[in-house]
Amino acid sequence: MKPTLEQISVKERAVLRKNLIVRSFAGTGKTTTTKYVIENICSATSPVLYLTFAVSNVDDALSKMGGIEGLSITNIHKLAFAAVGSQYSHKLGDMNIRSYKELLGSQNFDVPGYVKQAITNFINSTDAELTLKHVPTLKNYKFRQIPIQRNIVDLTFKMAKQVWSMMLDVNNRAVKIPHDAYLKLYCHRPETLQEWLRYRTVVVDEAQDQSQQVVELEKRYVAAGGHLMKVGDDHQNIYDFRGCSNGLAYFETDPTFDICELTQSFRFGERIAQAAKIILKQKGVEANLKGTEQIDTHIRPIGYKVSGRRAVIHRTSAGVLRTAISLYHHNIPMFVVGGLSAYFTKELNDFERLKRGDTRNLSKAFLKTYPTWSAVERIHEQTQDSELGRVIKVIKMAESLKIGNLDQTISHIDQVSAGCNNPTAILSTVHKFKGLEEDNVVLSDDFFEYSMLMKLEGQKLVDEINLLYVAITRAMKNLVANSLLTEFLRRAGQVKLITGSISPYA
Repeated sequence: MKPTLEQISVKERAVLRKNLIVRSFAGTGKTTTTKYVIENICSATSPVLYLTFAVSNVDDALSKMGGIEGLSITNIHKLAFAAVGSQYSHKLGDMNIRSYKELLGSQNFDVPGYVKQAITNFINSTDAELTLKHVPTLKNYKFRQIPIQRNIVDLTFKMAKQVWSMMLDVNNRAVKIPHDAYLKLYCHRPETLQEWLRYRTVVVDEAQDQSQQVVELEKRYVAAGGHLMKVGDDHQNIYDFRGCSNGLAYFETDPTFDICELTQSFRFGERIAQAAKIILKQKGVEANLKGTEQIDTHIRPIGYKVSGRRAVIHRTSAGVLRTAISLYHHNIPMFVVGGLSAYFTKELNDFERLKRGDTRNLSKAFLKTYPTWSAVERIHEQTQDSELGRVIKVIKMAESLKIGNLDQTISHIDQVSAGCNNPTAILSTVHKFKGLEEDNVVLSDDFFEYSMLMKLEGQKLVDEINLLYVAITRAMKNLVANSLLTEFLRRAGQVKLITGSISPYA
C-alpha cells in the first residue's frame, strides 16, 4: 500500500533525526508506519531498538519486521530481566495482603495494607530511595478519607524499608519481588544508559502506557544525544491501575520533539470514527479521526444477531466469567483470551469453600487470616484490596447463577476453550483485547451505565472513557452496542449511526 501523506511526514522527520511523538488513533496503521520509518533509518551501522508493550506485541513485531538488519525487537521487561531480573527468577511474583500480614506478624490488616501501598508507590515512582513521601497518610473510612496516626506512618515507613530490603535479597525466598521492581533497578543502574546509547534510535511503541522510571531513562537517553521516537494513542491509556502513565505527554513541551498525528483509520468505517469522536468529546477532546471508505462498518442495536465469529468485550473479569458460564451451559464454542483462570486468584476454591462454611482441609494459615466469610468482607472494606474485591464479586455472582463449584467450572471452561479451534465467540476484557481486532464485536453490558459514569471525576472518568473508546475501535465490520454507547449516541443526537433491526439473540 502506498504510504499516506501523514506516514511520509513521520518518515521524513525521522530520517532527519528529529525526536518524535507520533499520536496514532485506533486502527491508523501504527505498526505499518513504524515499519516504514524503521526501514528508512535502520542498518547495521545505524541500529534501532524497538520497544513494545507485551510479549504478544513483540511476537507480532518480529513477524513483520524481524528481517530488518540492525533492528532489535523486545519489550522493556525482557531487557530488564536479562540485565537484572534473572537473578530473582526463583522469587518473582506479587505478594497479596495476606502475605504481608503474615510476614509482618500483624494482628490486623491496617499496617500490612499501608506497607503494601508504600512499596507500590515507591516502585512506581522515579525515586532511587524509599522515603516517607511514599507512605500513605490517609485511609478510607466509611466513604471518606481520614488521616493515619503519625506513629503508624512512622511504623509503616520502617517496615516498608525492611520489606524492600528483603525483596532485594536474592537469598530471601520467602519475600517475593514483583516484575516492576527489577524494572526499576534496571532503569536506575548506570550501565543501562550506555547500553541504550549503542542504538542510534530507540522506537517506543504503545507509549501511552509506560512506567515513569522508563520515561526518565528515555529523558537521559535524549539528553545524551540519542534519537527517540515515541508512538501511541493517548486515548488508549488504560493501565493507570498498574502504575502506568501516558508516556507521550512527558515530552509534549520539549522543544526538541516534533509532534505528528496519524488520523486515517484503515480498520473501520466512518460510523465507528464518529462514535469514537463523540465518546472522546466527553473528556474535552476534539479528535480528528477519519474512518476508511473501503469498509462500511455498522453499529448495531443492543441484541442484534451477528453472523459468524464475534468478540464479546467486557469491562471486568467478572463479566467475562458470566458470559463464559452462559455459553458453556449452552454448548456454544468459545475461546477466552488468556484463559479464564488467569483472571482469578489461585485461592478462589478456598474462598468458595469458606463462603459455604466448609472449612475442612483449608490451611491453618488461610483460616488464621480469613476465619469466616464475614471476615473476608470486613477485611476488604478495611483494605480496599482489589484481589479480595474480585473474589467477593465472582463468588456472589456464582451463587446468583447457582454454580455449585466455581473453581471446577472455570477449569472445565478453560479446557474447552483451549481445545476450541473454531469458536463462535471470543471472550475478553478490554485490557486483554487491546491491540487486537475482529470483524464482529459485541459490547458486554458490564460497562458503567451513563448516569453512573457521569458521577465520576478526573482520572477515573478519563479511564472509563478510554476503555469504551478502545472497546468500540476493535470492530471492523459490525459493532453491537451496549446501553452506554447507545446513550452516548442518543445524547449527541446521533442514534442514526445505529443501523439494523433488533433480534432477541446476540
